[in-house]
Amino acid sequence: MHILVVSYDYPTSRTIDYMFTDQLSKAFVRQGHDVTVIAPQSLTKCLFRHVPLAKNKAIIYSCEGKKLTLLRPKYLSAGARGDVFKFLFGRSYSNAISRAFKSIKDPIDFCMGEFWEAAKAIFPYIKEKGIPLFPQCGEEEVTQQRIGFSDEDIINIRTYMSGVVNVSTKNEDESREVGLIDENKTCVIPNGVDSAVFYPRNKKECREKLNIKDEFVVAFLGQFNSRKGVLRLDNALKKIGKNDIKVIYMGRGIEDPSYDGIIFKGTVMHDILPEYLSAADAFVLPTNNEGCANAVIEAMSCGLPIITSDLPFSHDILDKKSALLINPENEEEIKSAILKLYNDNDLRQNLALLSLEKAKDLTLERRVDKFIAFVQMRLKYN
Repeated sequence: MHILVVSYDYPTSRTIDYMFTDQLSKAFVRQGHDVTVIAPQSLTKCLFRHVPLAKNKAIIYSCEGKKLTLLRPKYLSAGARGDVFKFLFGRSYSNAISRAFKSIKDPIDFCMGEFWEAAKAIFPYIKEKGIPLFPQCGEEEVTQQRIGFSDEDIINIRTYMSGVVNVSTKNEDESREVGLIDENKTCVIPNGVDSAVFYPRNKKECREKLNIKDEFVVAFLGQFNSRKGVLRLDNALKKIGKNDIKVIYMGRGIEDPSYDGIIFKGTVMHDILPEYLSAADAFVLPTNNEGCANAVIEAMSCGLPIITSDLPFSHDILDKKSALLINPENEEEIKSAILKLYNDNDLRQNLALLSLEKAKDLTLERRVDKFIAFVQMRLKYN
């Protein structure tokens, strides 16, 4: 099949934004499909955030004669400017999508919009050509205002699309509440990771690379902001106050953790993330809102016991037997969960094994199989 993937962004040589789009697209290719990705690049972002300027067209992956074609038309984004500028720059984004779409010569079997915003942007162009649309819903929160849909948008896309893939039951419920989902056109397929990349490494060797001694190490992966809870974790570690508990903070953002036992703080490129995760004793992500947290699945796949949020977005991939689920806003609960793992080696080992067992079904390979099976089933009814 020739699959068109439309995404709001795409990683570059120095950024990891929308890495999940890159990984899923490459997984489609490995399964023998041709993939074209349209991911417009903001010139405003390149200028003010020093993001490398990408080529307008690149072949970035090949496998057994198949290829992933990446189209990155340029546009101007509005940021926090006024409504007039947002309207004008919104047209710039739409025009970039249009230019890239018109350049595609090969027939397209279906289009995946990553996420609702991208599905809305490509919708008028694929509708004109009669190309089936399968939005993937993975937003942290789906409300009509947040995704920028009018009542007319909702009716038009719901009526036209062939099906929607949700990364969690929580996402499916939110999309249903907005009115975007017809009951017979929906499924839930949690996120997955590349099993050839995310697997347990030799812990001793990984620790030697990071100069970690005989210490208990907590790992965090995500944006440094209130939603992900980096400072809630930082405060919990400060309350524990044990010198032999260290932390690896992987990410970046507006919040700045300052716990004395920080081993590393900063961005880690995707291909070496497993080394950092494998060096840790536990993974903690006290996030208060997600679609389905890729970082948690990556840590599970590396064999880490998990401490994360007891909220609906976690329940498709974890339960209270396989992880320590906590109130992400409660620093005392975060503290207690960390101490529970710190003091109980048997519990750590048991949860580590359960993480690996759960992760077996959370691979990109299995996710693509389920995705394509759903697409083929839905296309039979169109």
